[in-house]
Amino acid sequence: MALVCSSVSVDLEASLADTQEHRLYVGLQFRGETFKTSSVDVRVRDEGSPRPARWNKQNITWNLVELGLNIEADQLSVVLKEKIRLFKDRVFGRANISLKEVFTNPGNKTALSSHLHDETGKALQSKVTLRLTYIPPGQAEDSSLPMPPSESESDSEEDEDDDDTSEETAERRDDVDQPDHWGGMEAANYDVENSAGVVKGSAIILGTKPLLRKEEELSETVQDFQVRVRLIEGRSLYGENVSPVCKITLAGRTRQSRVCRHQHDPNFNESFFFNFHESPANLLQECLSFTVFDSRRWRRDALIGSFKIDLLTIYQQPEHALLSKWMLLTDPDDVAASSRGFLKASLVVLGHGDSAPVEKPDDKLTEKGNIEENLLRPAITKMIPANLCVRVYHAKDLPETDGGSLLSCGNSLPDAYVLVHFSGKKLETKLLKDKGNPHWNQELRIDYKFPTLSKEVKIEIYDEDRMRFDDLIATTFLRSERISFPGQKGFLPSFGPCYLNLYGPPMDGRTNVSSSLEDEMEKGKVEGVAYRGRLMVELRTELSQAKSKPGVSDIKRKAMDRMKDLRATRNYRVFVALLEATLIERGGGDVRFEVSMGHYGSSTPGWEKFAIFSSTSPTQLMQSDGEEENLYHVPWDGTCPVLTLSCAWEDIVHRLQTHNALINLHRTLNDKADELKAICEKRCISNNFSAAVKQFMTDITNECTLVKQMLIECGDEGSCRVFNNLDRKLKTYRLHQLSRLVYDAKRAADILGNAQTECDLRGLDLQVSFIPQSDDIDGTSDEATGHNRIAKQTTSYDIAGLLKTIMDLSDDPQLSLPDIFLWLVINDKRVAYRRIKPAQVFYCSDARARGELCGSVHYVNLKDNDAQRIFRNTLPRGLTVEDDATSAGQMQRVATEQGDTCGLSVLHAMVV
Repeated sequence: MALVCSSVSVDLEASLADTQEHRLYVGLQFRGETFKTSSVDVRVRDEGSPRPARWNKQNITWNLVELGLNIEADQLSVVLKEKIRLFKDRVFGRANISLKEVFTNPGNKTALSSHLHDETGKALQSKVTLRLTYIPPGQAEDSSLPMPPSESESDSEEDEDDDDTSEETAERRDDVDQPDHWGGMEAANYDVENSAGVVKGSAIILGTKPLLRKEEELSETVQDFQVRVRLIEGRSLYGENVSPVCKITLAGRTRQSRVCRHQHDPNFNESFFFNFHESPANLLQECLSFTVFDSRRWRRDALIGSFKIDLLTIYQQPEHALLSKWMLLTDPDDVAASSRGFLKASLVVLGHGDSAPVEKPDDKLTEKGNIEENLLRPAITKMIPANLCVRVYHAKDLPETDGGSLLSCGNSLPDAYVLVHFSGKKLETKLLKDKGNPHWNQELRIDYKFPTLSKEVKIEIYDEDRMRFDDLIATTFLRSERISFPGQKGFLPSFGPCYLNLYGPPMDGRTNVSSSLEDEMEKGKVEGVAYRGRLMVELRTELSQAKSKPGVSDIKRKAMDRMKDLRATRNYRVFVALLEATLIERGGGDVRFEVSMGHYGSSTPGWEKFAIFSSTSPTQLMQSDGEEENLYHVPWDGTCPVLTLSCAWEDIVHRLQTHNALINLHRTLNDKADELKAICEKRCISNNFSAAVKQFMTDITNECTLVKQMLIECGDEGSCRVFNNLDRKLKTYRLHQLSRLVYDAKRAADILGNAQTECDLRGLDLQVSFIPQSDDIDGTSDEATGHNRIAKQTTSYDIAGLLKTIMDLSDDPQLSLPDIFLWLVINDKRVAYRRIKPAQVFYCSDARARGELCGSVHYVNLKDNDAQRIFRNTLPRGLTVEDDATSAGQMQRVATEQGDTCGLSVLHAMVV
């Protein structure tokens, strides 16, 4: 017994008033079970009315045995929507169609029509027509589900208007909307015969192949079963600053994971057990459901996504288990829509006498080959074809790697090429021989299915070696969470054109690094201790099938012309004042300090001409007295050396100012939150906690408003030469998030303005109990007294979430200035170092955009270059602190004298 919809058509009439092309689809819901058609493109005709939209050969089926039947009251809900990329789809109209005529005419096709209505209930001119068939129980014995209509039958249902369809639209439909063999509506709702078995109902696909469920007679004998679920982790969960919690439901029993605060990629690592004493015929028909919610402020748990799989499918897998599999989360009301994130789990169903399988301790290594082959998803969910386009322009300052080769012929320049990895695939550029600054100017296009589990783009630069394996020069990564943002106002991965700085092991012979550590540095697994050049790249994401095929091609001339604006540089100057160097573990010989930034200040062969005033004079170490007699210090005796370094890099001042403004905003609000916690602890002797909370909300509003205005001013696209697509998207997203934070703070302040308010701070979660205004109170009365009862309401404000949001906004992957290296050199051997981000020491006349380490005294703990550890003793002694205001004044005078020179200042760096 089933209800089948074979085709859908919508006569749009004049509902589309513009001349744009619209991508439409229809959602059908019967008794809570929803299906969605594929998308079609509709364009307005020349005479002004759009062509009808049709969806043939759909054969959407509802199983009435499970859903039930009410001939008089049953209705089919229809909604017509326009697909709008990653944002919320637009609703054109809705209709509810009675099915009485279909049920009273079993076995025959019945055409039902109805006008659509808008959200307010107003009737529209658009009209929807459905062809439905009711299959009664008697016919179900011969054919439980109807066969799809034949080609000729389907063609006969087409109207003459289809002849007007342009070739361009037809080609686009074939490329974009044609589902693969297992990805369309048929695979989800029909028995798909296969030599290995039959897929039933809502089929599940693993990678590109369905999990086949064999039909077999299940025993009615009651026995013991145990269902084990190991919830491992989540990835790319939908929403902004979510705090996910997962609920696992099976046969009416529910287990709940812990809440992972402010994590889009939560690590659950929890195990759950369900024990049953039931027959296989009853138990294995149950569905195991995973539902992920967002536990956030202002509202109840919000649904992120869900995934369902029946126990029989799991039980029929090898060892009755699916181990370390990713599951695609979807909206339960629209399973065919795009992804809501991923969940990783191990599922095991054990019956009487079954042995539990053994999981590998670390399966991350096995999934790196092709991570998409480990993904479980509903067959009805359509994966969107996408292309990742990586443009590789050129490299600078690549090191000399062939100096010791017999075939180098005196030329030590690298024979370089670039290798890009993404989603289990890789492409490489052409090989350029004997080039220290090679220009590839090529575009690498990698096709994949969106959404993807891959979290990063891996970029490697190699030097070809004709005698052995090619030498890896350096590895860098572009992580998706840094070049894209989730949520309605988010955007797809985008980057550049911008430089990526390369780091690895040193090649000058002055730094001792073990061979195993060198390999890890070259592969990007640990922090590199030497600058190895920079690479100019651009990245963008294209959804749906594009005209360009995957592969490698030359960059077009128009894109190359845009690179002219990126050639301009700006002067920078680094200042480092060393006050004291103590607690040095290695004694004997001369000691000095060096500072470098990129190739400026480096003593690497070929770059000596840039090493000006970048190192101190050699000095003998002195042994410390007292308890520190085994340690040494540098006897500067009050005469502190100052290192200066002049350099020229691309002009990214607007990025540095924006980054520092958000970092300083985070630090300011974090300090105010600490003050609020201190007041909360003392509130037993103070009644001003509510007033302090209200003042905190006012501070959030004021500080975020100031930073928002600064972002608008310093991020002007017209005045910045280096302003690309990611800059625009980041600016828009940051302004949106800051506006949201201001709105939330004002809302909280309005609630706190109520005299009958109680506040409680639990960690950084502010709980507010209040009595709503009289206009918002329902008139409920107490039976005993006859007076109205006014119940208190409770809401919360997540201060930790606020700070996490601001910190996420401050991250900018396009801060392309190379890191500053401060080296401790003993007997001409580099023994310890410190890498400093230029943004941390960037000077700006506006204190809000100044680096947190600029213009003040700081302790700098050096790392051992071989063991990658901080020196054993890190507590300095005898430190003389200078006035910060004096230091800032000196810095401002220097910047004024330099004119257009920007300051990168480590004015007072404490060296251990």
